[in-house]
Amino acid sequence: MYLWIDGVKSDRILRYGATFTQQIEAGHHTLKAHNTLFGQTVEFDAAPGETVRYTCENGLSPGGIVMVLMMGVAYLKVRLKRI
Repeated sequence: MYLWIDGVKSDRILRYGATFTQQIEAGHHTLKAHNTLFGQTVEFDAAPGETVRYTCENGLSPGGIVMVLMMGVAYLKVRLKRI
């Protein structure tokens, strides 16, 4: 997964099970995750001293199981969820 915070691309690739930490200022921000085929962008507000956490995952899109059964492959959709 490739990550951008406020339009600035991280120099790390987020691999399965890995974590990514970055200090940000309080205020309005955007987070984008992209798996080279699909991506998702979310906007959030961070309060002073707040720790903002998101999970990032690849998952089957609707109809993905049918694609796997018929073709043996399916594309993975990116999901960002605030925790």
